[in-house]
Amino acid sequence: ILKPALAIGIFSGIYLQLNKKVYMKKKPTTISIPNYEFPTRENLIHRLKNEEFDVLVIGGGATGAGTVYEASARGLKAALVERNDFSSGTSSKSTKLIHGGVRYLQKAILNLDYAEVLNIKIT
Repeated sequence: ILKPALAIGIFSGIYLQLNKKVYMKKKPTTISIPNYEFPTRENLIHRLKNEEFDVLVIGGGATGAGTVYEASARGLKAALVERNDFSSGTSSKSTKLIHGGVRYLQKAILNLDYAEVLNIKIT
């Protein structure tokens, strides 16, 4: 287990060094935060009762928030309701892990297959 881990570390270091120049060229940007007053809970409930919406999404987790975002981006008037705090249900139980293509990385290192290395860069 030590050899594959060491190989992954070495490969990752080489990859980061080769792509270092790309990140160094980007200049950091500053964002000014607008002065915005958030509506009160009473105002939001009043809007839900009195306005008409194209889409009503129930559940403010990752899927619900994404659905409202996509609906709004497509010009629909969307509302989202959540029983508790946002992402407090199933979304809060996530392992927070991202699939990083470990299988491809393992094949590239163990088999010394350059085609797999190219596959890692693409994905």
